[in-house]
Amino acid sequence: MSFIGFVRCAVEAGCRRRTQVRFLSVPVVAGLLAVGAASAWAQPATTASATIAPAGGSTYVLTVTNNALSALTSFYLNDYVGLYPDPPCSNVAKPKCVETIEPGASAKVCVTGSDDDIIVIASFADGSAETFEPTLAPAVSGCPFHIPAPSCIVPSLVGRTLAFAKSAIVGSHCTVGKIKKATSNKVPKGEIISQSPKARKSLPAGTKVSFVISKGK
Repeated sequence: MSFIGFVRCAVEAGCRRRTQVRFLSVPVVAGLLAVGAASAWAQPATTASATIAPAGGSTYVLTVTNNALSALTSFYLNDYVGLYPDPPCSNVAKPKCVETIEPGASAKVCVTGSDDDIIVIASFADGSAETFEPTLAPAVSGCPFHIPAPSCIVPSLVGRTLAFAKSAIVGSHCTVGKIKKATSNKVPKGEIISQSPKARKSLPAGTKVSFVISKGK
């Protein structure tokens, strides 16, 4: 019997005698509710989101919010200049933050440079990852962290060319120092034999980095 037919029948005499209405037992109802809850829980959840707010000059405050059911274990950016605080975020090499953000919580970092084309790549404790762009937020009054002056992180130049050395030195907040030439039986012509200071040292910004280029045999 259709639902409409049942309603019509319900108001007629003798319908109750002709129609048996069966109700679901309590265990069956509980089972259906459990299945429905499990289905809702299995639905994909929003993972993470971010906003970026101008903080004066070339500084922006990036806020990353974890909307997932799993903890956000790390995130990093592309197209950046600097990322602070350091730690838990590193502003050298890959700009990565390893601070754990629990579900429903947020973390703030400061980006120096441009807010154009910034992409956030987030990793979660369950092994998943998410890539997204931050939305622009209203301006704020300064970065909540102290942004230190950039350091000269001496690049590794041995075995590289003059063009590479100059670009790497300037890009590492250092200054090109003395350039000398010397003969070498081992290092091909045009490649750097040695450098001073040594690679990977952290020195004051503007430190001069000198090197010796091979003239060949």
